[in-house]
Amino acid sequence: MSDKKVKITDLFKPEELTEKSDGNFKVICPSCGSDSTRYGGMTLFVESDISFCHEANKYFNLKETFALIRGYLKCIEGRESQWLKKF
Repeated sequence: MSDKKVKITDLFKPEELTEKSDGNFKVICPSCGSDSTRYGGMTLFVESDISFCHEANKYFNLKETFALIRGYLKCIEGRESQWLKKF
């Protein structure tokens, strides 16, 4: 059995990830489709495993980001604060 921890970047295909200068990544929001232009898209914060949709102005933890990808959650249903319980 593997003890490898799933990181937020593991939820996306490598070709979907665009690395930012600060070490975090940008992707197209899997819910609203906002692209990864300068102020749009979704930022993946690798140190905290949190994502942020710039269009909806909402935050998501790792499990919620997975739910976005699978269509169980919409980006407008995210959290107002980046203080998120880590699982």
